[in-house]
Amino acid sequence: MPSQLHEVLVALLREHPEAAVALIERALGLAFGGDVRARRSSETLAEVDPAEYRADAVFELVPEGASKPTRALIVEVQLRQDPAKRLTWPVYQVGLRRRMRCPVLLVVVAPSAATARWCAEPIDIDGVGGTVVRPFVIGPSNMPVVTAEAEAARAPELAVLSVIAHGKGANGAAIGRAALAAFRRLDDERAKLYVDLVFLHLSATARAALEHDMKLEKYEYQSDFARRYVSEGEVKGKTNAVVVVLETRGFHVDDVLRKRIEACEADALDDLLRRATSVGSVDDLFS
Repeated sequence: MPSQLHEVLVALLREHPEAAVALIERALGLAFGGDVRARRSSETLAEVDPAEYRADAVFELVPEGASKPTRALIVEVQLRQDPAKRLTWPVYQVGLRRRMRCPVLLVVVAPSAATARWCAEPIDIDGVGGTVVRPFVIGPSNMPVVTAEAEAARAPELAVLSVIAHGKGANGAAIGRAALAAFRRLDDERAKLYVDLVFLHLSATARAALEHDMKLEKYEYQSDFARRYVSEGEVKGKTNAVVVVLETRGFHVDDVLRKRIEACEADALDDLLRRATSVGSVDDLFS
């Protein structure tokens, strides 16, 4: 099940083809030509087989004055390792090449360094190395570091991705400042979401610096997405705490018990955590 963050990042790239192309050109050192425009294409990649495959985002690159694309781009957002993707990514690329009848570039955006390394591993199709798919991967090592307000203003979505990849590093405050300054030019709804994404991915030090700049005691999230994201993180943390306490006390936490704990609201988890420190058996935990 895709996470909220995954869906937000997919929408960010899907709805702004020019930002996706700029990211790919900057991160991968490619040049598609200044006279090429990007347009969104169908993300559904179906073949004769009844199974339907859906990529995160698909773009066609069409030369100025032409109607047919000369290249297509598949952009996938990957937040964690998922072995199933190594089975579907080659299908995406071959299926789209057949449909478009042009070269197809498969690009994976992975904000985590560990996930980026995993995504970059070659996919051996035939088992002997004769047919191999090698996704182009954009991770922290090649994600642009956007610290200039002018650059952030030209590509606000690229500024957001820069914060997600580098916001917890040494340049976090500078990257965040450039992004926040650029977002002032956006419509209110888009700006709220982008500012929330910035504050969600800054280090504590960078966040404190930006809060000081904005004369805020503590930044309050504005978008529904950020509020849900923070709430879910809080619930996950409390769930893990209950499990750790039970296992430390020698109780076995099987999948059934874990799912029952995960189904509790935040307030109920507070009560479970207190009771986990003293119950005589797991059966008494929900009494």
